[in-house]
Amino acid sequence: MTPDLPQPVALQPATDLDQPLLLRLFMEQRARIFVVAGLDEQQVEAILKSQFQFRSHSYAQQHPSAEDHILVTTAGERIGRVLIDWSAGIGSLIDFAILQSHQGLGIGTSILQHCLDEAARRGCRLRLTVDRGSPAEHLYARMGFAVIDETPLQRHMEFLTDQRGSCG
Repeated sequence: MTPDLPQPVALQPATDLDQPLLLRLFMEQRARIFVVAGLDEQQVEAILKSQFQFRSHSYAQQHPSAEDHILVTTAGERIGRVLIDWSAGIGSLIDFAILQSHQGLGIGTSILQHCLDEAARRGCRLRLTVDRGSPAEHLYARMGFAVIDETPLQRHMEFLTDQRGSCG
């Protein structure tokens, strides 16, 4: 993907120095699940750190060619991530997260539109998986993604288009 996004956000390649941001994004997404279970803060943090390490390893193994970018504001603040894999003949949006403090500002819409534009440029479809009940589910539906499969916990969605080309 090209990092030419509308202001106030740009994409920069992720580095090992972004691990604290990626952990924070993961914890913001998942903590609500454990709060309901009645676990204390230390228990939740330990579980989430372990899950984060497992997920990071899993992403690296399953998507070695994925493009990993950090969302950076014009002020230099690192506020999110987009991890996308174009290598399987279809675009796969593996991880897309924005800090809660920056949600609801149109950033997600802008980044997602950029991903859709890139999929069109490459001549391929774009798929993603979203947790049921996630606020992002509404964004994806609004942007034209449709449910193609679902489980009790997640929905698998695809941007429906006439393009059936091979990504590359």
